[in-house]
Amino acid sequence: MIGNNVKIGPFVIIEDNVTIGDDTHISSSSVIKENTSIGNNCKIFQGAILGEIPQDLKFNNEFSTLTIGDNTII
Repeated sequence: MIGNNVKIGPFVIIEDNVTIGDDTHISSSSVIKENTSIGNNCKIFQGAILGEIPQDLKFNNEFSTLTIGDNTII
């Protein structure tokens, strides 16, 4: 689900089951992986990859999500 007044730059990839809050700006060449939720009024700068599998050696392909709160800059 994409909120109101969201700006999505060129070459952005948004996978399934993603929520993007109102007034959020996602810059070019970013990737938003599945099961990611981004709050309102966030700024995601060029080339960011959000929601990829955790970089933890104990991760064993369990179901995981990423939740980003309002007014966050990445």
